[in-house]
Parts: sequence; C-alpha cells; structure tokens
Amino acid sequence: MLALIDMDDTRLREVARWCVTKAYKFAGLADRPWIAPALATLHAGDPLPSPFDDPATASAHFDVECRPEAPDRVSNRQGVIYSIGEFDPFDMGPISRPAFALPTIFAAAKPDPRQAAFEALYGASVTYQEDARELHGQLRAAFGIAPGQP
Repeated sequence: MLALIDMDDTRLREVARWCVTKAYKFAGLADRPWIAPALATLHAGDPLPSPFDDPATASAHFDVECRPEAPDRVSNRQGVIYSIGEFDPFDMGPISRPAFALPTIFAAAKPDPRQAAFEALYGASVTYQEDARELHGQLRAAFGIAPGQP
C-alpha cells in the first residue's frame, strides 16, 4: 500500500486505528471485556489503559485469557500458500489469529504515524492470512485509495 506514503499524519493515524479494529474483530478479540476499553481509548487518541500500557503485561493477560483456546485457523497445509502462482507473504500457515492480532494495538500507538500505520497494516494483514487481499480492498474503499494504485 504505497498510497500510505503520501498520507498526512492524521490520516496515517486513522489507518493505524482502522487496522487494529479490523484485526481485533477478525480475530474475535474486539468484544472481550478487557480489550474493548483499549480499542475505545486508542480511537480517542488517549494513552492505552492497563494492561495495554505495557506490552509484557498485556501479553501475560492474553496468555491467561486467550492461549488456552485452540487456534482458530487449522489447515492441513504446511508452509505458505501460493495464490495465482505468487508467493503470499501474509500466510504463516496455521496460526492463532488472536495471537497475531494482539500486537497491532502496540504498533498503532507508536509515536511515528507512518511507522504506526505500516506496522498495524502488516499485523492486520498477517492476522487475515490468505484473506489479506480482502482486508486491503476494504482499506482502499475506507480511505479512498483507487484500485490499482500501489
């Protein structure tokens, strides 16, 4: 999504927040009682609340709340998929989507808006795995990025 390079800081922050929300919803995290307030705070532009004020604390909380669950994406495939004969950089094989979605909130909260947007987009893309093209299409529609624009 090279179109992000030309966006101003405000728009980049919007993209970063949008990516977190999409990843958390897709992974089934957005409505969890301990996560929903962090998403609301992120969208308000305020500092993340506990346990998200510290990545290690949030990860530990996640381990207790979410790790016992089985991965929500099970596949008989090993390695990456190839779509239309091309390498798919977002397919990591069978994963726990929540585990891949969790760090996107920390990416979006980074001080540099450009870094925040690109890292949150990457995290959301990996969370979506083989459906990353769908996510990218939604991003284009949400932010007025013309189809075919890199």
